[in-house]
Amino acid sequence: MILFGFTSTYGAEPLRLPGANDIRIIPYLSEYIDCSCSENASEVLKKWKAGQFKKLSGATVVNKGVTDCVHWFALHVINDSKYRENYLWSFYNDGIKFNVFELDSLGNKIIRSTQGSHFQRLSERDVPIRPVSFEFPMEAAEEKVFLLRTEVFGRQNLYFPTDISTKSDILIYELGFSFLLGRYFGFFFFAIVFNLCLFLILKKRFYAMMLGYISSLLAFNMIEYLHDVYVIPDGLYAVWTQIPKLTFLALTLYFNVYVFMTFVQQKKYFPNLSKKLILLNKLVLSATLIYLLLHFALNSNTYLVRVFQLIFAALLLTQTAFLLVNIWYCIKGKSPYIFHYLLGNSLIFLSVVMYLLNTFDIFYFPQFVRPGNIIFAFSVEIIYLMIVFSVKYKQDFDHFVADLAFAENKRRMLALELVMIQEKERSRIAQDIHDGIGGTLQGLRLLLSAEQLQQKNKVQEMLKDINGDFKRLIHQLAPKNLKSLGLCGSIQHDALTYGSVPKIELQCFGDEKVMPFDMKIHLFRIYQELITNALKHAIGVTLIEVDLAIDDHEVRLLVQDNGQGVATCMPENGNGIGMHSIRSRVDYYRGTFDFYLTKSGCSAQVIIPFKTNVDKI
Repeated sequence: MILFGFTSTYGAEPLRLPGANDIRIIPYLSEYIDCSCSENASEVLKKWKAGQFKKLSGATVVNKGVTDCVHWFALHVINDSKYRENYLWSFYNDGIKFNVFELDSLGNKIIRSTQGSHFQRLSERDVPIRPVSFEFPMEAAEEKVFLLRTEVFGRQNLYFPTDISTKSDILIYELGFSFLLGRYFGFFFFAIVFNLCLFLILKKRFYAMMLGYISSLLAFNMIEYLHDVYVIPDGLYAVWTQIPKLTFLALTLYFNVYVFMTFVQQKKYFPNLSKKLILLNKLVLSATLIYLLLHFALNSNTYLVRVFQLIFAALLLTQTAFLLVNIWYCIKGKSPYIFHYLLGNSLIFLSVVMYLLNTFDIFYFPQFVRPGNIIFAFSVEIIYLMIVFSVKYKQDFDHFVADLAFAENKRRMLALELVMIQEKERSRIAQDIHDGIGGTLQGLRLLLSAEQLQQKNKVQEMLKDINGDFKRLIHQLAPKNLKSLGLCGSIQHDALTYGSVPKIELQCFGDEKVMPFDMKIHLFRIYQELITNALKHAIGVTLIEVDLAIDDHEVRLLVQDNGQGVATCMPENGNGIGMHSIRSRVDYYRGTFDFYLTKSGCSAQVIIPFKTNVDKI
């Protein structure tokens, strides 16, 4: 029991371990600071025996703030358990090198030393678990004294939670903690894959920014919670640990700025602020790459790296401050979705403030949510922003579809109006021909009939043919019988004007009263173009069959001829005005227009539905 004499002489009270426990061990630690960073363990041991170690306050974590010194800690432990126990002394933070020295029973010399850090692979650690842990067995009532040397590496502040419990107790805790962390990281991985798929499918830059943002968050939290040792392969782990955590924090800020700008449409509402924020964000990205290269090229504790790290941290604070200014302007300007953005980030803001207050030993806040306040806040933010943006995208897409449908409907209405104007113009031209040239020809025929001409009969026959052609042209320009005779009657009347060659046979089925008048005009024009096409391109046409079928849903027009020649049956060759007119009229009603080459000739079929998308808009 000689070590009990160390209690009053050498610092803190001994830590009595009852086996598995959750005792806060910070009040049992005493500290010595070596700012020369040159003292070895034997020299520090003498200073411990000389009583130069000072007892720590009753905090829950070791937090010395920003420091360049080597901090030594002494701990005196007693196994109060009735049994032999295997204890683990565990340390929970990255960027710190830990060296533990065990003293002999008299406290005069060091009998064992071991070291560890987050930079070690699992296979290189004394205990292959997430925290850096040192194992020491103790018999019942046995006492031990340890010296702990800590040195920051790749960071500026000395901050680490620590505890001592039995090996089985810590392993059980780590199992549950890792299982809980796995759920969060599983969600992060799902969000990464989800945004990657959306980016590949929709080609929207926002999802690429969300992908980068979530990936940076995942990397930062893996290091923050020391879980990267389980995820990163051993072959890559040495390189991975050289990447400072501040790099991922900077990338998180970089991508978050673009997410913010897209979310609140800042380029649209605040273009000048947007340009400045983008410029500063590019500067942050450049500084991040330089900082990363310096870490790989030089030792992280060199003067150049440490100075650049301070400049880099100042730049990140500037970027954060300017982002807050932009958020304030968006709030004043009531930008769309700014309050959703604030609501999604409110927990992160509170968590980061608490994290900074804990880190710089200003005020201590516990972890209100397991496994930690920050990772929980990040998860809530990602879920909330993804939901809100999905709803926003759905609304924007619906507006786009509605605008597109409105524009399409307007185009079709203009097309219909143009067709109706053409029909009116045709009627006017037909009336002018009938009243002008037609009357003149009729008068000329009557005058010639009164004169005595040698070829009177031949002249009158020619004038009769001319008059018949004019009547047919007038009828084609303005089918006045369409209202009185209907579509089927007008087609029958038009067929008679062609005489016996070709013979046009017409069959009509159904009640055409269900058809609107404008559709009758279009179908009559389609019929005229198909007849003209058959007479112009087919060879030896003697018979043309026209079938018109009308039911409750659609109207079908089928025109078949017995001519020879495939030109009229090839749609790709039908690029003339007539074929273009047919397609335009059919497309207006979202109908179909097909050609078929048969053994007896060529068939053209037009199907026009009664209910179209135009009617629904």
